[in-house]
Amino acid sequence: MEYTGFKPPANWTIERVKLETLSPESFFENYVAKRKPVVVCGVLPSFNTDEWNDPTFLAGFKTKISVTGSSNGFDVAKSTRKLSASKGNLNSTSRSITAGDCLVQVETKVDGAFGSGKERMRMPFSELVDRLVKGDSNIYMTTQYEDFETSPELTASLSDDELNALRTISTWCQNPLTHLLPLLNPRPPLLGNLAPQQINLWLGRSSPDGGSSSGLHHDFADNLYSLLLGKKSFKLFAPSEAGNMYLAGTNPRIFANGLIAYVEGKRCTVRADGARHIDVAQWKVRTCQRTVDELESKLAKSRKKKDKGTLQEELSLAEAELEASMDSLLALQVGGDTMGQSSGGNGLAAEDDEDEDEGDEGDGNDIDDFEDDFEDVDDDTEDGNDSSGKRQRLTATSTTFASNAPKPLPPSFSKVPAGTLTKPDPPALNDFPLVRLSNGIDCDLEPGEMLYLPAGWFHEVSSRGDSGEGATSGLHMAVNYWLHPPTTTTFESPYEDGYWREVWEDTIEPQLKAWRTCLVGK
Repeated sequence: MEYTGFKPPANWTIERVKLETLSPESFFENYVAKRKPVVVCGVLPSFNTDEWNDPTFLAGFKTKISVTGSSNGFDVAKSTRKLSASKGNLNSTSRSITAGDCLVQVETKVDGAFGSGKERMRMPFSELVDRLVKGDSNIYMTTQYEDFETSPELTASLSDDELNALRTISTWCQNPLTHLLPLLNPRPPLLGNLAPQQINLWLGRSSPDGGSSSGLHHDFADNLYSLLLGKKSFKLFAPSEAGNMYLAGTNPRIFANGLIAYVEGKRCTVRADGARHIDVAQWKVRTCQRTVDELESKLAKSRKKKDKGTLQEELSLAEAELEASMDSLLALQVGGDTMGQSSGGNGLAAEDDEDEDEGDEGDGNDIDDFEDDFEDVDDDTEDGNDSSGKRQRLTATSTTFASNAPKPLPPSFSKVPAGTLTKPDPPALNDFPLVRLSNGIDCDLEPGEMLYLPAGWFHEVSSRGDSGEGATSGLHMAVNYWLHPPTTTTFESPYEDGYWREVWEDTIEPQLKAWRTCLVGK
């Protein structure tokens, strides 16, 4: 299969449009469906506030958590009642927490660039902000995939079920954003019917004149990237240029929508929208079984002979469909699908090698490490997410290193040295002549602007700090939404079936709403 999306002509300049001129429908039809990058002048309303221009405020943002004791995670109704009863005073079911107490993982710069694969440091979010404000430009917060982490105090406040629910939430909204949810819109209207995959906060420091750089790589999700502080310079290449990018991975498969997967063995284990075939097969079995159960219940209650005949026909068809879906699932399981492990309850693939990623807007995808693949979106990162059910009690709050040993480049990264493409006519490209022959697009992003970048588009990003005075001087900060890449050109139904919609509506969204109900901004 070949990429059929937008391929920029020679000397093409990325389009810039005003946010107020875009509707969800026009954004999808003109850019998302065409797989065409665009700069949006303006940021999503929830980020167009003074609070989101002040990392110190975010670190000091206080919430009051009220837990429910629910046996099935957070319970919206119960938590609402507890919040209204406990407003204004702390009791045994409510306590004050600060976003700055969240443990975050931080990259360190190697040879002037991030995304080296070096093990990340762990520190409280407040410590990160303090060090950045005081001038430390060698640390950078990117995605928090590696582990689900929270403070010992919060861990002790939650039941096992509630902690597992928070773990599910953290696959979509990571620290410190788990504690900043009152300031967020989980699914902004501009996204239309696209299914969110994750939201991330990026925060670092660099000189306003010349900043840190990420390596050249591609992501596995569509990206809507909102720049709040500092400046970003992107070098972009369409997925059709994959053969010229000197990828670390081998045997890439490029889908029509631009998603790039790395095939192991004889087949690719994910679809063009990023869903694993085995997860979809399990979902289809569940969906068919629900239909059969509903029809059997209606048939048992039916009194009219004509209605019974119609229901029996429908039931026979549903049973046949159930049997076919079970056969498909069995074929995947017997066929040795390496992705057959549980997806951790959120519809996303669990990673076998959570540390394989490291780049900015995303990186490597070996379909065994699919979630790993959705890595950094901004400039330099790595990720990994362990969604195991183990209850973690973390006691360390100071900065530590797990290992200084570098890891191999993820498959989605180019072998071109990080920072090379941010320099004019760099000599290092003499070793990578095909990159010189490729159609690279330059894109600069200013504070208060967004970049929409479809899945599979290669990019290297250079970050420059805020040039203003005060506490934010030298800082760069962004928030991005990763979205499962669509496979149709229809706004109402951007995916081939209801899998991602159900993952969002039945699993992620209810827990997000319940967790937000437990948090009251102070």
